[in-house]
Amino acid sequence: AANKEGRVRIFAFGVGVDVNPGLLDRIALGNHGTPTYVRPNEDVERKVASLYEKIRYPVLSDVKVDFSALGATEVLPTVTPDLFRGGQVVIAGRYKKSGPVDVVLVGKDGQEGREFHYKLGAGAEGQGLRDDFAARVWAVRRIAEMIDAIRLSGRQDKELVDEIVRLSLRFGIMTEYTSFLADETVDQGRHEDNRRRAGR
Repeated sequence: AANKEGRVRIFAFGVGVDVNPGLLDRIALGNHGTPTYVRPNEDVERKVASLYEKIRYPVLSDVKVDFSALGATEVLPTVTPDLFRGGQVVIAGRYKKSGPVDVVLVGKDGQEGREFHYKLGAGAEGQGLRDDFAARVWAVRRIAEMIDAIRLSGRQDKELVDEIVRLSLRFGIMTEYTSFLADETVDQGRHEDNRRRAGR
């Protein structure tokens, strides 16, 4: 909240498995930074050096991508992170318009403004893969955003929970609202009991 103008870049660094990646991703991606994670048995020094190299060599800052030609909605992350050497920016969303479209990327190279125009071919409904990588990335981010909204409000909004469950089931994403899908203690042969349990 104190960084509404985006003047400060926040880089989150998580070590081990007992971290909250949803929170760290949100803090970093919402403040023009990037999250970095060190898993067990990974070299911490190498990850720190990699993070330093990113910070040392920014490619574009204050990045904005104009997807209006696509009729884009639910674009995540809502704040586009800065682009650093050797890095990438993954943006996912939903779109309405198909066919050839123009997408414009703008940002700053130091103090100098840059603008890039790309012509993309957007598939119409039923064309290409429906549940491909981009769709799954969007679904994971959308679910995380809705779970954050529930936690921040302190109450479970039925519409949000229903949408979390719908996306979780469609894309096979584990959440606290669909954990019954991976309960190893459940007898898979008791179909009727499992169906009742899933309904609850």
